[in-house]
Amino acid sequence: MKKVVLVMLSLVLILSVSNAQETDPCPGLKNPVSFTMFPNYSGQIGERQNGTSNYNQTFMVMQPGIINNVSLANIESGSNIRSSSNCRAGNSDPKRFVIKSSGNDPNANNLITYTPPYDASFTKSIRLGNCYIDKEAEGLYYTFEVSPHNALVFIHYAIVLESPGHGPNSDPEFIIRVKRETVPGSGVYQNISDTLCYIVQSPSSGTNPSAPWLSASSSVVYKPWTKVAINLNNYLYSKVRIEMYVGDCNATGHFGYCYIAGDCQPMQLVSSGCSAGESSYVTTIKAPPGLLTYRWQAKNETGNWYDLQDIPGDDGRDAGDSILLVMRGDFPMLGNGNPASENEFKCIMTSAMDPSKPFTSFLQTDVQNKKPYLSIDTATNCDGSIIFTDRSMVSNAESEIDNVDSSRSVWDFGDGSPLAIGGTVVHRYANAGNYQATLTTYTGDTVNVCYTTGSRPVRARKSPPLSIATSEINICQNDRLRFTSSTGGEEVALFDYRWKIYDWDGNLIDSLENDTELIYRFQDTSIVTLTARNFEGCDTTVSITIYAEEFPQLLVEGDTIICNGNQSIVNVSSNIPNCTFEWYLDTNTATPNYTGEQMVRTPTEDETYYVKVTTPNGCVSWDSLHIRLLVPELTSDKTQICERDTVQLIGMKAVGYEWSANPEDKSLEGQENNDTIYVAPKVTTTYSMVGLGSNDCRANALTKRITVYPYPVPTIEYDPTFVDSEDPFITFNNLSAGATYTEWDFHDGKKLEGPTVTYEFKNLTIDSAYVTMTTSNELGCTSDTTIALPISIFAVWLPNAFTPDKEDNNIFRSYTGNDIRNYSLYIYDREGRQVFYTDDREAGWDGTFEGRKCKQGVYVWVVSYRRLENDKVMQQKGTVVLLR
Repeated sequence: MKKVVLVMLSLVLILSVSNAQETDPCPGLKNPVSFTMFPNYSGQIGERQNGTSNYNQTFMVMQPGIINNVSLANIESGSNIRSSSNCRAGNSDPKRFVIKSSGNDPNANNLITYTPPYDASFTKSIRLGNCYIDKEAEGLYYTFEVSPHNALVFIHYAIVLESPGHGPNSDPEFIIRVKRETVPGSGVYQNISDTLCYIVQSPSSGTNPSAPWLSASSSVVYKPWTKVAINLNNYLYSKVRIEMYVGDCNATGHFGYCYIAGDCQPMQLVSSGCSAGESSYVTTIKAPPGLLTYRWQAKNETGNWYDLQDIPGDDGRDAGDSILLVMRGDFPMLGNGNPASENEFKCIMTSAMDPSKPFTSFLQTDVQNKKPYLSIDTATNCDGSIIFTDRSMVSNAESEIDNVDSSRSVWDFGDGSPLAIGGTVVHRYANAGNYQATLTTYTGDTVNVCYTTGSRPVRARKSPPLSIATSEINICQNDRLRFTSSTGGEEVALFDYRWKIYDWDGNLIDSLENDTELIYRFQDTSIVTLTARNFEGCDTTVSITIYAEEFPQLLVEGDTIICNGNQSIVNVSSNIPNCTFEWYLDTNTATPNYTGEQMVRTPTEDETYYVKVTTPNGCVSWDSLHIRLLVPELTSDKTQICERDTVQLIGMKAVGYEWSANPEDKSLEGQENNDTIYVAPKVTTTYSMVGLGSNDCRANALTKRITVYPYPVPTIEYDPTFVDSEDPFITFNNLSAGATYTEWDFHDGKKLEGPTVTYEFKNLTIDSAYVTMTTSNELGCTSDTTIALPISIFAVWLPNAFTPDKEDNNIFRSYTGNDIRNYSLYIYDREGRQVFYTDDREAGWDGTFEGRKCKQGVYVWVVSYRRLENDKVMQQKGTVVLLR
C-alpha cells in the first residue's frame, strides 16, 4: 500500500453568534433523497481495476443518474448478476442501491442496524452494493455548494466485507473522497487532498479481526457504524462533490457492501448569551461537536491570544471540550477597574476523515459580558424596615437592553415572608436582628434571559421604647416642672438624650442635650419632646404637652368716668372663664371691700380699686381700676399752620366726645364723635370739644384756636427788564406781601438770598435767562415763581481789511443793526497821525489822505456811539489792513 502523506490545513473563519438556518443547509443528505449513482456500463455498474488502492483509484463509469426515494429501490444490478452461497437469507437482494429504514443486517449477525443507532434523528440510509460475488464496484456521490451553514459534513457508515486476505490491492474496500469543481459551472471535479480521502479495507483475516472490526463468520467481518468528519471551511462557496465507493474483491471471489447516511452543521461558534445564576461563569460557547480535539484561547489586555485553562471542581470547566464555560476573569480589565464588556475567543480544532491524517482549523467569535454584576444598596430604618435597591449593572453596558431590568428584580428577605419584585422594595422585619437577603437580578434583554442570584447579610434595626414622666401637665405661667425619661421597665442602653421645647405653633424655644432629666420654667403652653438613641443608631422621639395657663386679664365694662353726683356701675370679667373677683381699696387689708363681677358706687372724688382675679386653676393676677369724675382735656399737635396743612386734635379723659368748628370746617365732617380728629382748616378756626361721661353726662366745652397763615403770593420787581449784552447787570426786588425769607436761583449754579439782589449774567449765548424766586412767610409757608429774561445783543462791526483799488470791499466803514447816536469814527496810521474822521455812520474811508493814496499797511481805528435808550458812551478799538 502507498504511504499516506499528512497535510495540515489551517482554516480560519470568524463568526458571530447566529441562529440556525430556517431551511435544510444540506438537503437530501440526511435520510437521503439527493444522491447520484454511477450507472450501468456494459451490464455492470462499475469494475474495480487492479492496481493501487488510494484516493486516485479509478472506476469505469457512465453518465450519472439522480437517485430519489422512489426510484432507488427499483434499480436493478445488471444482466450478469450472480448468486453467492455466502449471502444469508434475507440479505440476497441483488439491487445495487437500496433505501433502508429500520431493521438489522443478517450477514452481520443482526448487530448492525440499518440506521445509526446512536442518533434517533436518522430514519433512513442507503445500502451501497450487495452480497453478490463479482469484481464490481458501486459508487454514489453528493454534490452541494459549501456555505458557513453546512461546512462541517459528517458521513456515517457501516461496512460488511468478506476478508480473503489477498492484500490491499485486491481485497474488498470502502472509499470516501472529496472533489472540488475546477471551474464554476464546468461540471469537472478534481481531488482536493489526500487528507480528504478515506480508504477502509478488510482486515487480513475474517477470524478474530482487530478492532474496530468484528467477525460475523469465518470469512465475513463488519465494522459498526462510524462517523467521519469532513471540514470544508477552506472551500466556502465552492461546489464540492463527496464520492463514496464500495468494491468487491478484484478476483471476483469476495463481496463488499456498506450502509451510508450523512448530515451537516454550521462550522461556527455559538454563544448561549448568558450563564444565569450566582456562579462566576458569564456564558457558554459551543464549538461544532464531533471533532477530534479542541483548544480554547482568549485575548488579554494587550490583545494577544493565550490558552484558557481547565478549572477543576464540580462546577469547573474543561478547556479541551467542545463547550467552553466563559468566566468573568476571561474578560480583560479596563482602566476604570471594570472588566471589558466583550472579548474575542478562539477555538482551535482538529478533524479528520482518516484519524491518521488530522487537519487543524480554528474559529473566532466575539462574546459579550452581559451577566449582571450583583450589587445591593440598602437603607435601614428604625422601625425594622429596610429599603432594598437593586444597583446591579452589566459591565460597560452600551444600551438599556444590555443593563439590568430592575422591574424584574426578585427579592427573598430571608425571614420566610413572600418574595417581592421591583428595583426598589421596602420590607419590614418583625424583629431586629441579622438576616440573609437574596436578590435575583435580570438583564434588560427579555429574549436572551440572563440573571444573577446572590445573597447579602442585612441587619434590621428597631427604635428603643421611650416615654416622659412628670408630676402634672396643667400649670400656671412661669411655673417650673421636672421631667425624667423612662423605658417602661425594659433594659435598653440609650445615649444621646435631646430635650426640646416648642411653643404651641411649633417654633423651637429651647433645647438641652445629653441629660436624662429636664427642669424647665414655662411661660406659655408648650410641647416638650425627648429624643434618645440606642447604640444601633435608632432614635425614638416622644412628646408631652404642658398646658401653662396664662394669668387672667381684667376686662372692665361700665361707668368709670362719671359726672359728679352720678352713680357708677362697673362690671368686670376675664379672658379666662369662671374666675373669681375681689375688690380692694387697700391691698394691705386681708378682707376685700367688694366681691363679685359688679360694683355700684356714687363717688365724690376719684377712686382706685385693686381687683384680684383668680382662675379655677389657681392662677392669680392683680389689676387696678380707676373711677374718675369727668374732667376732660383737649390738646393739639400745633396751633398755627399753613393753608392746607393738617392739625391733630385729641380729646382725653371722657367716655365720649362732641366736636364743632367756628367757622364751619368741611374737613371735620364724619369725625364729630371721635376722641381724636384730623382737620385742615382753610382759614383761622376755633374748634370746641364737649366731653361726655357715663350716662351721657356732659362737661363744659373746651376750645382750641388754630391760626391759618396763607401762602405768600410771589411778586418780583426787576430792572432792566432784559439782559443787555453790553451791560448784563439786573437788580431784583421781592415785593411779596408778608415775606420773611427770599432765595434767588439763576439756573446756572448760582443762588443768592435776600429781598433785593443785583446779578451779572455771564451766558449771553442763549435766547433767554431764567430766574426762580422762592419766598416764605414767618411760619415757613413757602411759594415760588420763575421769570424769563430775554437777552438783547448790541454790537458795531468793522472789517479787518479792505482793498481801495478793487471794485469790491474798497471802502472801510462800520456796520450795525441797532439804532445809535453820537457816532464818530477815527483812523490813525502807524505814527499816530489821524488820516480819517467821520460822524456819519454810513460814511467810510477810501484809503486816501489829503487826496493821496495811503500806503499799504496796518491802520488803527476807534469808533464811539450812544444807544438810544442809554446815555452811556460805548467805544470800540481795532486795526484794519489796507491792501493795494
